[in-house]
Amino acid sequence: MCIRDSNLSTALGTAFAGVVAVGLLSLFITNAVGQSDLPRSLQRQVNLDNVNFVSNDQLEEVLSQTTATDEQVAQAVAINETARLRALRASFLILGAIALLAIFPSFGLPDYLPDDAPAPATAPSKASSRKDKRRQTIAGRAGQNSRRGGSGGKQIQP
Repeated sequence: MCIRDSNLSTALGTAFAGVVAVGLLSLFITNAVGQSDLPRSLQRQVNLDNVNFVSNDQLEEVLSQTTATDEQVAQAVAINETARLRALRASFLILGAIALLAIFPSFGLPDYLPDDAPAPATAPSKASSRKDKRRQTIAGRAGQNSRRGGSGGKQIQP
């Protein structure tokens, strides 16, 4: 069960890291292309709705099938390079911050290993503990009365 939980948490962490990285890449590319002087007709030819990490060679191959000039291809490759680096840096920063925040809940964990765990204390049964408390209370009252001279010095022994 422990291995299954570890594999599940690793898979979820990897998926979360991928979502953060691709989401940031999409955001950075969309903003950079919007601020660039690439023509709108070229932007429509390239599918910016499905942005993913692609190499410069893959991007050049895609752009070669469009009406892009060599200068526009070079500008698009530069935008892609910059956006990839910014997205990776921001992803690592976000994931590092989450990892640092995970330190705080760890302070509540026990400071011993499972093999060194203290044995659970055996609690007395409720019936016997009630009787003991009652005897102590009665004995305490009898002692107080005897000091005051009330019960003739007679004490009840537990």
